[in-house]
Amino acid sequence: MGQLENIGEARARDERMSDIFEILEKDAEYNRLIKEFADDINVAYPVKYQKIFEISRVLFDRKRGAYEKIVKNTQYNDIEYWYSTINGEVQEKLTAVYHHYINIRNLEALTVGHSRKIIQRLKELKLDRSITPGFNFRKFGCEYEAFILQLQACFEHFIHSTAYYFNFKTTKPESFLKKMRELATTDQIAEKSLQRFEAALPSLVKVVISKSRAYPEGYSERDRIAHIGQIFLHPLNIVFNLSENITILPVGRYDGSTAFTNHPQLSESIEPLMLTLFDLIFDSYLIMFKG
Repeated sequence: MGQLENIGEARARDERMSDIFEILEKDAEYNRLIKEFADDINVAYPVKYQKIFEISRVLFDRKRGAYEKIVKNTQYNDIEYWYSTINGEVQEKLTAVYHHYINIRNLEALTVGHSRKIIQRLKELKLDRSITPGFNFRKFGCEYEAFILQLQACFEHFIHSTAYYFNFKTTKPESFLKKMRELATTDQIAEKSLQRFEAALPSLVKVVISKSRAYPEGYSERDRIAHIGQIFLHPLNIVFNLSENITILPVGRYDGSTAFTNHPQLSESIEPLMLTLFDLIFDSYLIMFKG
């Protein structure tokens, strides 16, 4: 008897939950609040790059294309593991890179807003001499360092996932290039992948590739952040001169010059770097998925 009562209670509870879900599904305000919450705590990276991970998911679900090839590898042939390297690690790191890029853009927008208010007050005061207020911009430095470290992580996870497809393991650019150049002599997909990788490499060397015999030019920005030295950004200043011409000097990436003006905003200088890596990931996976 007790068991029958328990079954009846469970059914009644399921029916109540069904009713609740039906009410919530139809409530526009509840759904608006849920969407607003999700948008604020999630990161929506560009749709173009979302597509490559959607293709990966479809191929994995159907066990087709590149995933069929993985099964035939003599050593690295776990399709679930390969899927996790792409739709897990690489996608997650790509999202993190974009998140820090957006944070920097938001900081720049805040900077402009505050600067305009300060400039307006300076005009109202009608000062008779030039002033250049300087500001601490630590948040920019924190976001920039996080951006670079996540860019490095994304790059290495991408190398690992690509190497796995070609039946070897590495996260190091020099080791990856050496093996890919061997494979490219007999494998057309490896040849196309290698060409695409080599095209992107010059833009990445000084930023995320560590100093080595293969790349002896000097420590990358990632090396300075993680191991030795430090990185510098151009400071933020607002120049207010006698003629009432006002210039906002944005925070920018330090390029070694002594120029006081004419450096781009930080987001403008890092966006091409980010897109170089994102396009490399997109194009390389597409080469593998098309076979």
